Amino acid sequence: MITFTTPAEVLLENGKIEGISMYMGSIPLILEQIAVGKWQAKLWLGACSDPQMQWQGTVPWRHRENSIRGVYVFQFKTETN
Repeated sequence: MITFTTPAEVLLENGKIEGISMYMGSIPLILEQIAVGKWQAKLWLGACSDPQMQWQGTVPWRHRENSIRGVYVFQFKTETN
């Protein structure tokens, strides 16, 4: 599960997760607003042979009251034993 905290006037849109160190396709990141400024996404990642897989997530956002838009980009790593 991934949790995002935003200012109240920022709305997140559904995003995606993609593999950096190995191509894994594009995994949808479906966001749910759970409170003002709090968002959650459940995430199931595919297994791969890379013991330290690097991922990148992108989440589009927009300002509730004007036309400002942007994309939040983040990276993370999963490790297998």
